[in-house]
Amino acid sequence: MKNITYLLLLFLIVIGCKSNLSDTEKKQVSELIHKAQVHRMHGDLDQAQVNYLKALEIDQNNTAIQYELIGVYIENDSLGQAFQVFKQIPKEER
Repeated sequence: MKNITYLLLLFLIVIGCKSNLSDTEKKQVSELIHKAQVHRMHGDLDQAQVNYLKALEIDQNNTAIQYELIGVYIENDSLGQAFQVFKQIPKEER
């Protein structure tokens, strides 16, 4: 399970690297994503949501984070919120 988490984290970092973020912001986003994943794996979906939202505040165009947030909303049966995030994703990235 740890290997999958690290691969997903690496994937999210690579996706985020194409943005115009500073190194400090990239590190903050990476740390927030990792925290969110840990919380999600432990079933703390509310805290996972908080961390994904904080990461999106920094990197607003990161579709990987948006998809992770959609997954958390779905797990929380918050389909309306999941759909709202989905609508924010550019059509070419859906």
